[in-house]
Amino acid sequence: MKDSSIKNRNICSEVLDKEQQNELLQQVSKCIQPGKRIYFVGIGGINMCGLAEFSHSRGLSIAGSVAQSNLRVVYLKKTGIQVFSGHDRNNIISFKPDLVVYTG
Repeated sequence: MKDSSIKNRNICSEVLDKEQQNELLQQVSKCIQPGKRIYFVGIGGINMCGLAEFSHSRGLSIAGSVAQSNLRVVYLKKTGIQVFSGHDRNNIISFKPDLVVYTG
């Protein structure tokens, strides 16, 4: 995999337009403030990745886990987001999140 394929692309937030990003920010701001910690289970998925990146850009401390790495995971790691390989509850416990985000 070549770094140039993701170097200058915001591949996570491409899914959300500006209006959606602003709406998401308002919702996130209601329940959690910058400096708080959010853990995303399945952070490499297209929706979780966008939420994680957006939250990170707003000053929240972000970590998450994936079953399998992909380009979005590589991108998130380059932005400074901690990504664990495999879903292990001990990773959540050690991160000490204020909020855990997952899908059913």
